[in-house]
Amino acid sequence: MQIVTGIHLSTHCHATEDCDRVEQALINVLPKELQNKVRIMRRTVEGFHGNPITILEAAISSED
Repeated sequence: MQIVTGIHLSTHCHATEDCDRVEQALINVLPKELQNKVRIMRRTVEGFHGNPITILEAAISSED
């Protein structure tokens, strides 16, 4: 038997997208009982053509 001790999800959001909606979609893939416990971190990087790309990362650990 294996026990899950943590989950890490990540996605990206281009400048043409609504990052709040992308974040909500990321949260929606989790079971309802975990959705309020997830921490979302955002960081912005520069794309190949100088365009901003936001990286969204969600993490839940066994402590949560």
